[in-house]
Parts: sequence; structure tokens; C-alpha cells
Amino acid sequence: RWCSTINPTSRFLNCSACVSSNVPGNYRSANGWCPTDRKCYYTMYGAHPLNHTCIPNEQTGAFVASASQCATINPTQRFLNCTSCVANSDVPGRWYSTNGWCPNDNKCYYSYSARQPLNHTCIPQQTKGPWTTDKNDCSGIDPTARFKNCSQCTSQQVGGGYRSLLGWCPSEAKCYYGDTAAKPLNSSCIPTETTGWYTTSKEHCARLDPTTRFSSCKSCVSFDVAGPNDSGTGWCPLEGKCYYGIGDKPLNHTCNTSEIYTPYVWGDTSGCPCAAPTTSHKFCTNCTACRDTYWCPKTSSCFYTPNGHPPKDAPCNATGDPAVGPYTNDCRCATPFLIPDWPTCERSCPFTWCESAQTCLASPEKTCPSPYCANNCLCLGANTAPSNCTMCKAGFTNTSSGCTERCAPNCYDCHPTNATQCLTTCAMGWTGFPQCDKLCPSRCRMCGGSFANNTMPEPQCLFCADWSAVPPLCQECVPGICKDQYGSCSVPCSDTTTASDAMVLSSKYSHCSTCKSAVQWGNKLAVLGAGVYNDVKHAFELKKLALAPCLLLEEHPPWQYICDIAVAGVFVGEPMDAVWYLGWIGAQIWSTLVDHDSEGICGLFRLCPRPCTPSRSALAAARANATILP
Repeated sequence: RWCSTINPTSRFLNCSACVSSNVPGNYRSANGWCPTDRKCYYTMYGAHPLNHTCIPNEQTGAFVASASQCATINPTQRFLNCTSCVANSDVPGRWYSTNGWCPNDNKCYYSYSARQPLNHTCIPQQTKGPWTTDKNDCSGIDPTARFKNCSQCTSQQVGGGYRSLLGWCPSEAKCYYGDTAAKPLNSSCIPTETTGWYTTSKEHCARLDPTTRFSSCKSCVSFDVAGPNDSGTGWCPLEGKCYYGIGDKPLNHTCNTSEIYTPYVWGDTSGCPCAAPTTSHKFCTNCTACRDTYWCPKTSSCFYTPNGHPPKDAPCNATGDPAVGPYTNDCRCATPFLIPDWPTCERSCPFTWCESAQTCLASPEKTCPSPYCANNCLCLGANTAPSNCTMCKAGFTNTSSGCTERCAPNCYDCHPTNATQCLTTCAMGWTGFPQCDKLCPSRCRMCGGSFANNTMPEPQCLFCADWSAVPPLCQECVPGICKDQYGSCSVPCSDTTTASDAMVLSSKYSHCSTCKSAVQWGNKLAVLGAGVYNDVKHAFELKKLALAPCLLLEEHPPWQYICDIAVAGVFVGEPMDAVWYLGWIGAQIWSTLVDHDSEGICGLFRLCPRPCTPSRSALAAARANATILP
């Protein structure tokens, strides 16, 4: 039975025919194939021929004593790709012997270990990858030729050790192998401001090529990028471009600034609203909320001002108009005639307070309006003629002619030399300041967007066309007033309803503090009337026709203008006919009605809680008499 297995070297010419355990000898005796010699030998040990050494090498493999291993010998000749090379783990030799693929040689080699081929060095390359014996690594070889985008590249497994990775080089738009996450093997992959840093993380792919990918500041600014500490993408406002950078500047690039564009925005998106202040901010409060910005009241423009110095723009630093302040980072100083007191006028702002007129002027000289001046003018100096008119009162323009020219009908006040350019406020019913070229909704007597520094949206009402409706929606009546059969807020509610309204609404007095401030402001106007307006008789005639006091909201134009709407606009027909008497009218209304009592008047109009005391009936009586004042 053994006769057919003797003389194996001359009898068997290939591995499959050679390998057999049915041979004479001990239990370990067998015939085996030496792929290096290409001969069949008898063995009593299984690992090598009897009295002969079968020297293994990387291209042929080791001595084979098992029939199943014949399929794994001669790997370099037999296996022409990675997958077939490493597919079979039943390789002859030591228990950890294996076949592996060398991408740089594009060949399959035999190995005693997983690290390198036997008696051969497989040199890894950044474009090819490392030696591998794992079939899962085969998808990551030849990365530069195989993968054409970052996501494909960084999603693959690769051999070469636990630190080995595939990474994307954005400046070259290529996928490379590397033995660290910092850079490709044998390659620098130079980062640029427009492409970004080499990355081995799929999560960072979305932040590469920032200059072409991101077109706005908010989409651009992020720290979620590859690179050293403080790496990120940031926005250059002047160029309108997104760049990769480290810290507060782009990489190898200078982001310049100007008066209308801030420096490089990085770190977080909170700096984006301030990146282009001149185009982004049309209101003083929004402008000065940004760092290193100044507001130009004359042009309603916001400018970036590095080092805390305002721009050297003469029209905004010396306007020549007492009603308009120069560059400022304090919005209280933008419109001096709205400043209600001396400390704010002269200590917080660089202006002049006129005690006799209770008026703040943007005038460097200590001169104030004279009461002996043309009706439409404010004059500087104690003894001046009407021709010395320094500033026109609201509704008039052209100081050189004594302010005899009217402002455009859509402007409450206008530029000293341009009747069509609104200065601080639109006329009643108009919005879209400073152009004031749009009408308010029909439900509004005055609406958002109708004066300087307003932040309320245009569709919302500051005052309702129905005086007893509640702004900004003007759909509900004020407490104590109910709707009539036509839907207007015009009839008193019953006593029961009024009392319950007062209880239910006790927690809704959101304008109480504003109302009290308005009353105090109104009291100060009495001094203004006494010092400036000299036609007292006419003022008292208009006062008899006055309605109840104007109700101020949190966001409001000049108090005199609100009274103009409530009084002159209703009874005179042409609001501008009585503009210069409104300070008188307002002051008389406040003082006659409640005798300077802010708690009383605000309770009367239910902007503040009304106490259930005997004084309530007195206030009710005052309210009843307020329709036409004595």
C-alpha cells in the first residue's frame, strides 16, 4: 500500500500530487512539497524534509505538508491583487505565517509575520499605502488613484499599525497614506488659507475649501476644522470671503479693514452681525452694540472705528446743525433735542443745555434759543433778529429765509436746507424713515419704522387709528372700554366688567414705568413752553380742543410729536399749523388734569394699577373732564 508513495522526488512533479500522509515511517511521516526547489521530499517531521533544508522565500513560500496549503504557495506568481492574496489564512510554516500584499510593489509575498514580507522590505508610500495581511485593509490601498474626494478618502481602513490613516490634502485635492494624523507619509501637504489643513477625519471634510464653499459669515466661522490648536475658519468682511486660519488671522493672508468693515471674524458667529456695520445696522442701538463702532446721526450710518477714534469725516464730526449730534458711541447723544435733562446733555454728551427752553443743543458755544425769535425758528444769542434763525422748528426748513419753507408733507421735520429729506421722524401715517415713502397700515395712526433709531417692525402700530385700541396689533380695547356694534373701541364697559378687567389685567401693566416717565417728561415741557412760545392766547384756545394726554409706549418719537397727532392732527386739520404750540398744549394737559401726579394719570389710563381708594372717584371725575379741558 505504500509502494505508490516511495521515490517522491522523481515521481511527483507538483504540490497536489506530492503531498500525502499515506507513507511508511512514524505517525508524522509524510511527503511534502518544497516550493523553492519545486520538488517533493519525504519527511518524518512535517515542517521540513528529512536530511534536507527547504529554504522558504517571499515569492514561493515554505515547505508544504498539507494538501490544503498547496493553494497558498507561490503567492507572487499566483495572486495578482490584494483581495486574493490575503484571502486564505492556511499558509505553511509557523503558526503566524501568512501571505500579504505590498502596494508599492503591487505584489503578493509570503511572510513569517504580519509586519513585513520574508527577506524583503515593502516600502510604504503616501500614494500606495503600507504592507497588509488583512483583507479589510485592501479597500484602502492605492488611495491617491482610487479616492477623489475627502469623504471617500477618510472613510477607509488601512494597514500599517494603529496610528496609520488615510487623509485628504485639500491644497492638492489628493488622498494620501500617513503613519500619523498630522501629515501624509513623505509629503508635507502645505495648508493654505483657501483650502485648509490635511485631515484624516471625515467630520472635518465639510469645512475644507472654505473660500469656495462658504459665502456668508455665519456659515463660515467655526472651530470644527483640522489643524493645530486655535485652527478655524473665519470671515474677512472687507473681501467677503471665508478663510482658514490659526487664531485671529487667516493663514498667510492679511485681512484688511476699513471704516465700513471690521477685522477678521473668528471663533464664533457672535461677531458676524458687526462684520459690515455700515450695511448691517440702520439704527444707533444696533450699531453701538458692536465693538469699536460709532454712529453718524446725520447720515444714519454705522462705522467701524479701530482704537476708539471716530472716523475723520467732517460732515459727521461738525454737522453745523444744533439738532443733530456728531459721531457718537452713545445713542443718547445722537439726537440732542430728545435729551430731557442737563446731566445727560452736558456731562454724558458734549452739548449745551438751555435752561430757559429746557432744550439740549449740539452747539459748542454756550448759547441758547431766544424767546424773541421768528415763530418758526430757534435762535442763538440773547439779542438776535429773526434773520439770525439757527434752527427751524419741526415742520419748517431753510434757516436763511427765517424758516418760512415747509417740510415735505411726509416728514415731521426735515433737513435745514432740504425740505424733502426727513430729519428725525416721518409725518403721521407715514413710515420707512428716513425716506418716509410708505404708508402705515390703515389700523395704525403711527407705526414702526417712522423715526430715527426705531426698532419696531413697520407692520406694527405705535398708535392705533382707534385711540382706545391697544397697540401694536390694535385688535383689543384698553381696559374699561368695550367695542360697539361696528367693532370700534368706543363705549364704556359696565361697572362690573370694568372692575373685573382691572383685576384680570393687574399683572399686565407692561407700560407702567414708561407712562410714569412720560408724565415726568411732560411736566418739564411746561418750562419749555414758558421760555419759547409767546403766543399764549392761541395756545389756550387749542388746549380747549385737546383730547386726553398721549399715551407713550416703550418705543416712541418726541413727546411733542405725539401730542401733535392727538391734538393738532385731529382738530386743526393741518398738524404743522400748530407745531410751535404743542409744548404749551402738552404741558397744560398734564398739569391741569392730574397736577403732576404720575401715579394718578397712569392709573387713570390703566397703564398702571388703580388703587381702590376714595381718590379713585376723583380721578374718574378728572378723566370725564379731560375730553375738553376748561
